[in-house]
Amino acid sequence: MLIVFQSKAASDFVMLASHAHELLQIAGKAGQAPEGVFTAEQIPAALAALDQYSRDFDQRHPLAPDEVVDDQDDEAPGAAVPMRHRAQPLMEMLRLAAEQNTFVTWCLQK
Repeated sequence: MLIVFQSKAASDFVMLASHAHELLQIAGKAGQAPEGVFTAEQIPAALAALDQYSRDFDQRHPLAPDEVVDDQDDEAPGAAVPMRHRAQPLMEMLRLAAEQNTFVTWCLQK
């Protein structure tokens, strides 16, 4: 399943539901229905939580020496996109929405 994030402040983007749910949980929207909203008032706290998560990611999830992969080589064996990188589109949308004092929504793609 896919989740679509939308805001008047930025272009829509799509994310796998499993990744989106993890980021929504970090941003304080745990247990939400497959659709929801970050109001303008909720965005600063959500952005702060995601920013903290991004900064702490490497400390919480260190790679074993044999798992280290060049971040620039998507074809390398074991290459994966870290969640801190997956958070960037949502964080950017939240930043832009905060600047424009608007909201961000998400829903299942149909």
